[in-house]
Amino acid sequence: RAARGPGGALSGVRYWIWRGVSTDLVAMASNDEPSFAQLVMRAVARQKVDPSFVATAAASIRKLGFKKKVLTVHAIGGQPHVEGNDDLWILLADALKVQTLEVLVAGPDVRDRPARAYRGRVRVTHDAGAYDVDNRRVWRAAPDVVLAFHPGFWGYDSWRPTLMGLLRTSIPVVATSYTMEEARLDVRAL
Repeated sequence: RAARGPGGALSGVRYWIWRGVSTDLVAMASNDEPSFAQLVMRAVARQKVDPSFVATAAASIRKLGFKKKVLTVHAIGGQPHVEGNDDLWILLADALKVQTLEVLVAGPDVRDRPARAYRGRVRVTHDAGAYDVDNRRVWRAAPDVVLAFHPGFWGYDSWRPTLMGLLRTSIPVVATSYTMEEARLDVRAL
């Protein structure tokens, strides 16, 4: 869990970017982006979105240096109650200030659902099953980034085909872990 610091900023969240370096996240103070902060506070009050997920995704994507107006994100290994919650993708689009955010949420626990559009600028598709880089039947566009929140690469052999496919591409992958030990195990699995 992220701790609150001065100004309501999320701090202490550990994340790493594949082909990157482990970094501390200290970002998203409420006075940085008031419209985003207001959306987060409303969503948290309704217990619909974990703000640390949105803050981590936004900080990671910013760290990769994307300056695009249209961004395509694939979230792999998605859980219905987290990545499957479309509210967080709306918040992410607002945090990144992109014109269009295309999202594919894929994972064995995700239920198939055709694309839904929100606010005319966020489009989310859900695909049940393992993410396969070579099976592009549900892709509208190749991803700019692949997100994997707490995937446990080290603990599941079922990740092997997905990881082998991603390693053949130049697509950046952002993966998070609950602890530094888990992060080390995930890196070893890669």
